[in-house]
Amino acid sequence: MKSFVVDGSERSVQDIISKLKFIAKIQDGEKLDVCSLTLHKDTLGTSLYRTIVARDESRDRALEFIRCVIGEAFDLASKYRRKEESFFKKIGEMIILALKESRAGLLNLTKTYELDRMFVSKLETLMVTLDTKTEDLQNRLEKTHKERLSSIKESRRTSLQDDRKERSTRGY
Repeated sequence: MKSFVVDGSERSVQDIISKLKFIAKIQDGEKLDVCSLTLHKDTLGTSLYRTIVARDESRDRALEFIRCVIGEAFDLASKYRRKEESFFKKIGEMIILALKESRAGLLNLTKTYELDRMFVSKLETLMVTLDTKTEDLQNRLEKTHKERLSSIKESRRTSLQDDRKERSTRGY
């Protein structure tokens, strides 16, 4: 059975959007397990598990995962923004929306790790960058859309004028 992917690439749109939605679902007091893509309440049991069993799990690893997902999302959104078909434009808009929604999870991570000022600073910087880039991408998407609509209207207006000229020369 063939699975449905939008672009057929290794970094499928569904995968990136799913990961952004997952990030958006992080609640205050939850920690991200990158290996299993699960969330765990910040308890003594979680701390012991991360210290003894999952030694490669860390807040820095979680931050790197988040940065990679956001970076890939921006790459895909930019790619789809340049496409002509409205389907791909809608995909770009879906990615932008998922990026905006992911901010809530990042904000909750700042609460979970509030005692680690450096980590919180990294998250805050990431959120500011996320806000700036999503706004820029949204503006470019809207500008491109307006330019295309304007071009279509101009083309139609020119076509109507040509039709009128042709009719007038024929005596209609």
